[in-house]
Amino acid sequence: MPENENLPSLFLDELHVKGFKSIEDLEARLNPGLNILIGKNGAGKSNFLEFLDSAIATIYKKKGFSFQSAFLKLNDRNNNRFDLNIRKPTKKNLLGESNRVNDELYHHSLFINDSIVFDSYDEEIIGKEFDFNGKKIKSSRSINTILLKLGHSFISPLYIRFNLTEQLDGIATPGIIQIPLIYDFIDWEFGKTTRFLTDIIDNASYSFQNTYEDKLMALPEDRDTFEREKIIQSVDVSWFLENLIIPEESIGNLIRFSPIQGLRFNEGINIYRDEKSITAENIKLEFLINERWIPWSHLSDGTKRLFYLITEITNNKTGLILIEEPELGIHPHQFDLLMQFIKEQSLQKQIILSTHSPKALDHLEEDELDKILIAVYDREKGTQLHHLNPEQIHKAKTYMNEVGYLSDYWSLSDLEE
Repeated sequence: MPENENLPSLFLDELHVKGFKSIEDLEARLNPGLNILIGKNGAGKSNFLEFLDSAIATIYKKKGFSFQSAFLKLNDRNNNRFDLNIRKPTKKNLLGESNRVNDELYHHSLFINDSIVFDSYDEEIIGKEFDFNGKKIKSSRSINTILLKLGHSFISPLYIRFNLTEQLDGIATPGIIQIPLIYDFIDWEFGKTTRFLTDIIDNASYSFQNTYEDKLMALPEDRDTFEREKIIQSVDVSWFLENLIIPEESIGNLIRFSPIQGLRFNEGINIYRDEKSITAENIKLEFLINERWIPWSHLSDGTKRLFYLITEITNNKTGLILIEEPELGIHPHQFDLLMQFIKEQSLQKQIILSTHSPKALDHLEEDELDKILIAVYDREKGTQLHHLNPEQIHKAKTYMNEVGYLSDYWSLSDLEE
């Protein structure tokens, strides 16, 4: 287990799930860093990842999910305990006193160190104080606000599914940035794309606001038209290329773990201006491979997936990362590099990945076999996850020491039965 200062801000420790697809009744324990789910087709690995994403999303969204109940136990670096209960409401709560359907499709309650601090059906808790590490904290109307008061960001998951998203504006297709010049300069409009690119554009919008908002707002009335036009004209192609800053950490990880040796924005940006907005068209990334700058369409499917995995995981500084079958479409050597990257990232992030590839296990040391969760399907309880027992761990260690790779032992054993 990593040292406390290297643990994620909040991480899932234990959970109890009922009533989601192949999951009838599941209890599981997770590690704060890397967790590898392995098992046969139909065991429910993908359903488990989808459940985690869906359960946490109920805090922010009201509709579109279907499970009976969930108990999520989280810990932080200082061993504070956060118990989150999510369940479908009773008929009485669902209808409410007025016999009208309640908007809340799930009932949420949060306990911190065994003291209740939030209940979505009890407004009397709002504003009450509770003790947290010697400080008095007031409860709020949302779980997210409470966690922010405690210095935590919530564990809103990054869920990377086995199929690459088609929403890749600015990567697969040229993107358009529209900057409003009335009321709110920071509210930029852009298409649907990855979190990685969205954050780059958001940071550019903050830079724009810091540079131009004060100047525009401070213009005297008699100079407003001329000076305003002068400022707007200064937002040109060079400004965008200077302020759409690609994080060095992301480029460094692409260079280390993929065939991509560089990343930049296309210089052929087109700028259009009017009184209400600035529009930048043809915003698109280019990739350096084999000493040539090429577009997304020229990348292999495996390189596209590597780019997506590496940039999204690197960019996700906090929270939970869920990865579905990272080996798909990737050359065995590149998969080895990808697993090195994932394990490195898991030192400070909680990562849960599902896989059919025993090769993923070769990146575990002898004292890390507890990071493996075997998925099996039970006729009564549905999907179940369990760790290796002491006897299985002993046999695996013996093989690793005396014969060879854990993946070979796994392929020859009956551990997934």
